Amino acid sequence: MCRRRASRGLAGDYREIEVPAGALAEVVTYLEMCAPPAGSPYGASGHAPWRLERRDPPDVDWYLALYREIGEEWLWHSRLALPRAALARMLAAADVEIYALTRDSRDVGLAELNFAEPGAVEIAFFGVGASEIGSGAARWLMAATLARAWAE
Repeated sequence: MCRRRASRGLAGDYREIEVPAGALAEVVTYLEMCAPPAGSPYGASGHAPWRLERRDPPDVDWYLALYREIGEEWLWHSRLALPRAALARMLAAADVEIYALTRDSRDVGLAELNFAEPGAVEIAFFGVGASEIGSGAARWLMAATLARAWAE
């Protein structure tokens, strides 16, 4: 059974807002999954060209480079704004797990899981690089990420 959460901010308020010329609106969408997905596990075929590798803790330079490579086109910015020491502490926290999607020994995707809330897992960041868009990599990464999240 899913838990009901208190609304954050203006959740449920669908009024239009005016965004000034030259500005961007930042919209965050939360989705909730209350049961593991049905179907076969992500690695069932054994033929996928990708691997999921945990980085524990990840090197901050490595993380920022992959974060930029994947997120720049989508305007990811929150991790870039953090002071380096704060980001390093966050990435090393016991309740945060960072995974790289690799193909041919190259890092081509990123999944960041946050286990801070008891009984819940947040997929804080998830994405694949431009070279993997349309290849099935994002589907594979999401299935692998969900398998990890539901393993808890």
